[in-house]
Amino acid sequence: MCSLSPVKLEFSPNVVAAFFGALILNVLYHYESIVQNEWFGYPQEWMPTVSATTGDHYPGRSWYQYAMATAGLPKGILLYLLFFSGNHISLGIELLHTLLAGSWTFVTSSDNLRKHEIGMILFVVSTVGRLAATRRRRLLGLMLTELLGMGLLYYVHKVMMVPGAYSVYAVVEWLFSATAIYSEYIRLVSLSFGKSEMHIRMQLDGSK
Repeated sequence: MCSLSPVKLEFSPNVVAAFFGALILNVLYHYESIVQNEWFGYPQEWMPTVSATTGDHYPGRSWYQYAMATAGLPKGILLYLLFFSGNHISLGIELLHTLLAGSWTFVTSSDNLRKHEIGMILFVVSTVGRLAATRRRRLLGLMLTELLGMGLLYYVHKVMMVPGAYSVYAVVEWLFSATAIYSEYIRLVSLSFGKSEMHIRMQLDGSK
């Protein structure tokens, strides 16, 4: 029998490679540009935000979008499994989360900053909401702590105009991204697909 693991399919290394590949590329080619903000630049600022890393410059932006697009196949399989399992609530939540992810992935900060920020905020809200539904309090507490830290650091940067504050904000934002990726893995472990997974396995076995 062909073994099919939705968790392994969805928790694709492409997602991790998308973020950190873009970080490496744009640090190499556009470091001073991506750490520059409205108040300060290098050397006061030394860490780029997720948006600046993934959306401002080639080749990092192209790499990020390509790597995220290649994760579309496992995402499609996940939605297929949820549909045929009859788990329509999880299907609706997953579909909404997917659309929100695309709203800020493919509309970058350099394309339209306001739409990018709205898409990212809605995506973060949906991510926290899905994690809260799993009742994993420690992971949820970590994510909420990171969000609180980001809010405070953004205030220090935007209102108090403290040099370097935005770089510390960026570090916490990257930690939040890593937590979000891990929470996605944890959530998928708890999903049940029932007969739909068996149906795909039978189709794969029959094609041999």
